[in-house]
Amino acid sequence: MDWKQDRIATGSLASRARVKTWRAGMLDVEHNLEGHSLAVVGVSLHASAGSLVTGGLDSTLRLWDLRSTPQPVLISEIETEPAESWSPKFSPDGTLIAATGQGGSVTFYSGENLKKKDGV
Repeated sequence: MDWKQDRIATGSLASRARVKTWRAGMLDVEHNLEGHSLAVVGVSLHASAGSLVTGGLDSTLRLWDLRSTPQPVLISEIETEPAESWSPKFSPDGTLIAATGQGGSVTFYSGENLKKKDGV
């Protein structure tokens, strides 16, 4: 789960992520993001809450544009090494995404298009 501004993002065992909006003490589902073939186990909102990265047990990372209407647009998808996409997080400035998994190594990707960043 991640919470930025009035948006809360969650993963699920149902192979989807959800973006919810917190307003006036109520939590409403804003978007259901589908596409992973296995559980979504990691989510991270960009500091502006305009982008979301999801990581799944299917060894993929997906980058979503939440500003698109009426439904978010998938910006990019990348396959990672097996079990290395469990916990993606945006860097504080949003330029990088770090992902890790069961092996404990950290891999860096572009916060704009998920291109792998070597030598970071």
